[in-house]
Amino acid sequence: MVQVLATFKEIEESDRVIPCPFFFYYDTLMFYRGDKESVTIILRAFATFSLASGLEMNCEKSKIYFNGIGKEDTTYIIRVSGFKEGQFPIRYLGIPISHKRMDIGDCSRLVEKVVLRIRSWGARKLSYAGRLVLVKAVLSQLHCFWSRIFIIPLTVIDRIERIYRNYLWNDGE
Repeated sequence: MVQVLATFKEIEESDRVIPCPFFFYYDTLMFYRGDKESVTIILRAFATFSLASGLEMNCEKSKIYFNGIGKEDTTYIIRVSGFKEGQFPIRYLGIPISHKRMDIGDCSRLVEKVVLRIRSWGARKLSYAGRLVLVKAVLSQLHCFWSRIFIIPLTVIDRIERIYRNYLWNDGE
């Protein structure tokens, strides 16, 4: 355990490596500088963690994504890490992740989710108050969730709000 702490301490003290890990159920997303030194330190930390915990990464299921890194460094990192190279955009937990700002097309899945949710309720004849509760409690939370992560284009927000209004005022159709 001391080795693991020492390795992560080494990562924290390095002026070239600024890891930004996100740990989810069996998943780890790490954002770091894509130079040879950073990769070496992080791979050493993974190896130390593996020795301490008995858990190992599955390189066959792991992917590495690059943005703004030269071809030479990219080739080196892939060779040393054993990971496959992935391409942006990717979808993680139902949300698109990209190296660029989201545009209208990237938000199409959000609009689809809102429309599908409304269609699933369409067969029910709900009062205005019932529809209002569904819009406030369920539908608005879909785009609020995305808004916590991304800046959603105003045209998408306007479109979603138009869908809400139509559902609310047109007897749920």
